[in-house]
Order: sequence, then structure tokens, then C-alpha cells
Amino acid sequence: MAVGSVTRSRIAPAAVIGNHTFLQWMTGGLETALFNLGFAVWVVLAFRRREARAGRWHFGWSAAAAMVALTRPDGLLLVAATVATALVSLARGERRAREVLFGLLPLLLVVVHVLWRRWFYGAWLPNTYYAKVGAPWPEAGLRYLFCFAVENGVWLAIGVAFGWLVVEWRRGPRTFVRGFTDNVPCVAAVSALCVQVGYYVLWVGGDTFEFRVLSHLIPICTLGAAAMAARLRAGAAVPIATVLAMGLLSSTGWIQLALTRPVGPPQYDALQLHVPSWARPLVRWYDRHRLWLQLHYVAVRHGCDPTLQEVLRNMPERRRTPFDRADVPVMFLGAAGLPGWLLPDCAAIDLYGLSDWVAARTPAPDWSVPWLPKTVLQAALGAADADRDGRATREELQAAFAAPGSPAESSAWFVEYLLLLFADEQPDSLTAREVAQIESFFTSLRLMSHERHPPVEYLQAFDANVTIEGREVRVRKRAVPLTEERVRAIEREWREKIRRGGSPR
Repeated sequence: MAVGSVTRSRIAPAAVIGNHTFLQWMTGGLETALFNLGFAVWVVLAFRRREARAGRWHFGWSAAAAMVALTRPDGLLLVAATVATALVSLARGERRAREVLFGLLPLLLVVVHVLWRRWFYGAWLPNTYYAKVGAPWPEAGLRYLFCFAVENGVWLAIGVAFGWLVVEWRRGPRTFVRGFTDNVPCVAAVSALCVQVGYYVLWVGGDTFEFRVLSHLIPICTLGAAAMAARLRAGAAVPIATVLAMGLLSSTGWIQLALTRPVGPPQYDALQLHVPSWARPLVRWYDRHRLWLQLHYVAVRHGCDPTLQEVLRNMPERRRTPFDRADVPVMFLGAAGLPGWLLPDCAAIDLYGLSDWVAARTPAPDWSVPWLPKTVLQAALGAADADRDGRATREELQAAFAAPGSPAESSAWFVEYLLLLFADEQPDSLTAREVAQIESFFTSLRLMSHERHPPVEYLQAFDANVTIEGREVRVRKRAVPLTEERVRAIEREWREKIRRGGSPR
């Protein structure tokens, strides 16, 4: 009754639609909107009443799982949960074998697709997985989850869930346990959701884009919190108050969006510079985690589209360009998506490996910070405490990190970041212990989706000959033509080298 009142009054949909993360990924992120839709439908179907889970319900639930799995590989987790639930119902005698097979029929599409992908590409997972995912990275993932929860008010749903567990247990342990055993699809849905989120948080480390891989939690957590709140107390007051509170708390994301500028790494516009002085200590703690993520190319703020606009201004319009197949035109791209689409007849080598097999499997270099050479950092740290009093002040740090011949103020932005990241005792200076942490931080700095690069010899073998001049494509004629067979030979040669060298993982 209470949840129905929340739905009929459109409070829950309004809280979801008013969320900036939800709106952002409704229109961006390629597959994200479809993935989020399929995931939300799958979860909602899992929570149908037991008597409503009959007939063709399982077919529809499987179809939702198939849609998610065909959209993004982590949807295979939903397929596994759907199959497991069907096997449980079969073992319990709740469904006959013919019903189970019919219900799982949509999942055959997933099986066919995965086998085709393995045959065609020679890998079970997309190339982007190998380019992005390395060793477990909970340091990034937990910060990613924290900032997501703060900006979107999702942390309130965790509190509601805890209260729901306590209330349900106090109503009777047997009834509590029976509620789980009688609603296996619900348990499967919650388990799959937790595993999927836990994988991104504890292993992958989040995502390059701002909260993309957690954006499906907005509608799921809002509706889930309303449903759990309805069980805490009779009436619609508690679920309505819960949804309103989540909507209000999600305004934090809008505040940050309104007060700060979206800039690309390593730049970061700190929120603490735009809030009243009384709020700065708390906001500083949030900014520290946000800056940490930004420097690692994790949760990069959306709105950095001036870069895309710059590409559009400098690139030619999309059109087919005939070329001599005896000399394949090749270009190197740091972000292959938009330029690769604008130049469909030019072969593109993705320097970050998102679409290049060799680059994606080449181990990351020991030093991954292109804008800060290791020798420069070491020299600056050695001169940071100019008066040798055991504390490096803001002025000393600016003088140490300024480029030769440049004023000390030129390094103010970088010094501000160092103070935000490492200053614990005083906000305007660093102790010797805090200074000592800086080099190890940058030595171990990982750059999600930006740290793997193809070997120089691999790039040289292709002899890139495509340039853009005045929005026109220029193709240089090579002294030794690069044939299509030669391209395939180069790829085979380097794939074999990578395999002989062992997995970069």
C-alpha cells in the first residue's frame, strides 16, 4: 500500500529523474542507458510477488538477462543468476523441466554470441577488458563508491536496508529465513547486484567516466529503499520521507556541477574553493578523494566535451574516401572513437589499447605520469624545504616546483593539489614525513584506460602516413607500400611475441 502510494504520487520517479548521474547516462556512454534499463527491468521482475511468478514470467526474466548480457559482459552474471534460480525451482519441483527449458530459451542468444565472439576475436572478453583491468584496485574503487554515494544520496539506502534487516528479524527469525527461501529470484537479484558492484569496486577500481558503472543503482536503490521503508512502519509517510530524503541528498551532485568547472586530468577544480568557510573542512575531505581519483583517470568529470568539440572543429566531415589497398592508410589515435568514426576508410591504431590487441596486453610502464618526469619530481622534492626547518611551506613548494625561469606562482595549481592530498597537520605546509609520501604516490600512480601503450617498434612497423591539414585528409605515399597482408603479418608477429612473453597480468 505504502509503496503504491509513493509510485502513484510520482515521488519515486521524480527522485530518479532529478538525479544528475541518472540523467547524464541516459544520453551518454554508448551502451550504458540500455544496460541500465535491462538491469532495472531484471531486478524489478525478480521482485514480483510469488503468485505472479508463473506462466511466462521466467521467459521475460531470462529475456531481460539476455539483453543485459548482450549489452555488456558483466551482464553474464545476470545470466548465471537466472540459470541458477531456474535450477533451484526445478530441484524443488516448483516447475517442470519443459517449463524451465522454455523459460531459459532467450539465453541461447547469449550462448551463440559468446561463442561467436570467441571464434571471431579469439578472446572470451572484449579488448577493453584487457586494456582497463589489471591487478585488484580497491584503493580506487572504494573512493569511487564513496564519492558516488555522497553525490547521489545512495548511502541512505544502506541505512534503510540495515533497519529493514533488524525489523524483519525481530518479527521472527523463522519468518525472516522463510522470506528468503520463498523468494529465490529476489535473493539472486540482490546477490548478482552486490557481486557486480563489488567487482567494479574491489577489483576494477571503478571506471574512467564519472559513475558510469554505478549509474544503474540510482533507480534500483531508490525503489528498493522505498519498498524497505514501507516495511518499517505502516502507512506511506516513511517511504515518502525516504524517497524525498534521497532526492534531497542527491542535490550534492548538482551543487558540485554548478560550482565547479569540468576539467580533464591532471587539472581539478576543488569544491572547497566555492563553499563557505564553515563547510570547508568536510568538503576538503571529499575533495581529497575526488582529486585522487582524477589524477588516476578515475571518475573523470563529465562535461569535458570541449575536447570533443575541438576534435570536431579540426577533423573533416565524415565521408567515404577511396584509397589504394596496396598501401593501407594508417593513423595513430589517443582516443579512437570519434576520429575513427569520422575517417572510416583509415586504419587506426588506438594508442591506449581500447581497440588494439597488442597495446591492451602490453605491460604498463614503471612511470605512468607523462606530465611529470621522475627526475623533475625528485629534484623538486629535494629542494622543497629550502630553510631545512623540517616543514615545506606553500611558498617553498611553489618555488621548488616552478619550471626554470618561471615565476613561483606558475606551480601554484600543482602545489595546491599536493597540499590537498598530503597535508594532514596544517593545510598550508607539509612535514618531512608528508613530503616523503609524494614520490611513492607518483611512482605507483595507475592511470585507468590510459597507462597501457603499444611498443615503439610495433608502431614503427605500420609507418603511419595519415595527417589532417585544414580539415582535409592527407595520405603520404610510402616508399615501401603497406599491404593488407603485411598489416596482418605485423599483428600476427606481435601477438606471438606477447604470448611468448607471458601474460602481462
